[in-house]
Amino acid sequence: MSRFSELLSFHIQNSGKNKVQIAEAIGMPRTNLQKISTGSRRPQDEQTVEKIMNELILSVKDREELWEAYFNDTIGSNVYGEYRECMKLLNAFFVKSSSLVNISETTMLKTFPKEIMKLQSHVELIQALQIVFQQDLCIEKDKIYLLLQPDKSSLLHQILSLIRKYPNIPIEHVICFDHQNEVKMGYAQKNLKKMRNIIELMLASTMYQAYCYYDHSDVHFGIASLFPNMIMIGEYLVCFDETESNGFVTKNKDLYDMYHEKFLHIKNYASHLFDRNQLLDTESFMSKQRYIIVYQPIMHMKKAHNDIIFYTKEGLVNFMNQAKYDCQEDDTLRRYTMLKQLKDQMMIYGNIHVLKDMNLMLNEDGIFVFEASHQYALYQLKEEGYSIKLKEQSILNAMYRFLCYLPNSVICLSKEESREYMEALLQQYQLQHNIEGSS
Repeated sequence: MSRFSELLSFHIQNSGKNKVQIAEAIGMPRTNLQKISTGSRRPQDEQTVEKIMNELILSVKDREELWEAYFNDTIGSNVYGEYRECMKLLNAFFVKSSSLVNISETTMLKTFPKEIMKLQSHVELIQALQIVFQQDLCIEKDKIYLLLQPDKSSLLHQILSLIRKYPNIPIEHVICFDHQNEVKMGYAQKNLKKMRNIIELMLASTMYQAYCYYDHSDVHFGIASLFPNMIMIGEYLVCFDETESNGFVTKNKDLYDMYHEKFLHIKNYASHLFDRNQLLDTESFMSKQRYIIVYQPIMHMKKAHNDIIFYTKEGLVNFMNQAKYDCQEDDTLRRYTMLKQLKDQMMIYGNIHVLKDMNLMLNEDGIFVFEASHQYALYQLKEEGYSIKLKEQSILNAMYRFLCYLPNSVICLSKEESREYMEALLQQYQLQHNIEGSS
């Protein structure tokens, strides 16, 4: 008996319903539900599991536990973990954190009493960084150098606040990524998490650049000489260990130069993690298959017949409602025609999908594009007028696997659910704007 079937049986017993009632409610033969709950049969698909969960009326925690058991039993914990990290990476582009650190906050010390000051706790490290961050930086001559593992550091919000204070100061960040040629999926998960944790830094400043070199990141911390993390700002050098509780801060020029040379040595055999480009010229990629994840339809976005596009339920409604604020009749008809074309494409070609408003938290700020044949991932910021192109191969491979999985997953409406949803939207639109015709 699998972990999933054990949990399912437990929740059925505690639901106050019997298997006959649950099976009838979801349109499933009772014998099939019996076999699923005893582990002798797997659910047909994720939608079947969701129907059972909805009938059991589970708490958020119980649903998450049951989903995790289901995926671990069907696709394995590594694949499931990778898909979850891909979703978190996408959300990191769209959802901005509001928790920033006030770096102007005063500490007990205004400067350091000694040329080299030893740090013996995480609190002392934070206090030292607050002093360092208060120095005045010069755009013409100063740079910020980071040798910092983003998946292990609790200091990223401190760094983010500094970047927002000095958006025009060049920042170079070197990160140890796990080997891209390893076949184990766990390496992609680690690298996805590292990339996810620097998204806000990427979006906060166009002067931020990140580089990666390949090693086992755990080994990097185990054998790195002196201290494996360092932050160089202005004339200060701050070094600390993996636990962020032991280290030192100094203005000693000889030590600063030695660590700066070490930083440049590592950077020389590192690769760019991403590029910043102008907004994507969609016409130049019309012949290549792309996966496009976007909040709502965009009126003038060029699309190819083989593009696979994901819209959100909320975004489709928002697209429809925007016509209320435009008195031009031709705009109202254009929106109606576009929605109708999307529904037809959905039913004929199966390349339009509707995301449920649950796991992917998109908004109107940007568009995520993945080009399959050349394997690049691009996040376009519509207002800022530029795009961020991800280049790290293990992340691109993981994103491709996730996007291939996405259309038939529980994250999207099924084809029948999508058809019903689009027909309801079109009917509502017709009534609101007195449009004649059939949906």
